Amino acid sequence: MAIKIRQRRATDLGWLCWTAQRASEAWDFIDERQLIRRAAFIWTLAFTGRFAIWTMDYAWHSNQPGGEIALVIGAVWAPWTLFQGAVFKFYDQAQQGGGAERSAKQRAANG
Repeated sequence: MAIKIRQRRATDLGWLCWTAQRASEAWDFIDERQLIRRAAFIWTLAFTGRFAIWTMDYAWHSNQPGGEIALVIGAVWAPWTLFQGAVFKFYDQAQQGGGAERSAKQRAANG
């Protein structure tokens, strides 16, 4: 990891510039470690488990016939499965270092 030397102008001493600099450093920290991508992946896994529990609870306590239960469960799971597949694909591509998902620092270092 290359050390980045920041040059400051005389006009960069105000509170607004200091705040912008800290926000930029915080975003660089988040971007380098791919924290948002990992949080989305973990969130998706957690809600998949929550959906599975809801599915079992709905099927167990429903008074509807089996075919109608299956239709409701399918209507809930179909869009979730598409969303889950997109998140997993996004995470997998990021792990392989491909596409636009690479961090700004990685793009700058690799050209």
